[in-house]
Amino acid sequence: FAAAAVAVVLDTGVFISQILYHRGSAQLHWQRFDAAERSLRWGERLAPWNAQFARERGAASLGMQRWAEAETHLERSLQKNPNYLMTLVTMGRAKLSAGIALAASAGGAGAAQDKLAEGGAYLQRALALCPGFALAEECLGRIAAARALALSQGPGAAGAARQIEDCWREAEMRFTTSLQSGAKAS
Repeated sequence: FAAAAVAVVLDTGVFISQILYHRGSAQLHWQRFDAAERSLRWGERLAPWNAQFARERGAASLGMQRWAEAETHLERSLQKNPNYLMTLVTMGRAKLSAGIALAASAGGAGAAQDKLAEGGAYLQRALALCPGFALAEECLGRIAAARALALSQGPGAAGAARQIEDCWREAEMRFTTSLQSGAKAS
């Protein structure tokens, strides 16, 4: 009898966690990021093994422009499932956003390039698992464009003309590949 009672309690917790996951995902869709975070946090407590909760919490943090918090959630998701494509892409987007924010701050050019390179590494992992994955290609195009802009606005831009041109070429190639692979505008 005790084993049956434990099974019922666990099944109920998993069921409730799925309700919270869908509620959080809907709130994320409607850009109600704080509400999404609350639902997903409670759901993750009930199903800590589920990598999707941490990924969605990372996406909510990304929407609130909390870059470090987003990276923490996404790393936790990748610890649970290192080959989850959407987490790899979302981490690439988080690193891209953090890189752009750093580039806009005074003296953040070097750190911005590091963040962009980190984001590119996550996206390359996604492409290694799924070659031609449109969302990864699109985000790599954005990273290449951000690198080109950062280089063109930094000191020594005249000497980096060839590198800037290469970045723009890579961005164009990535965007073209993304479109050919069927990416949706994001």
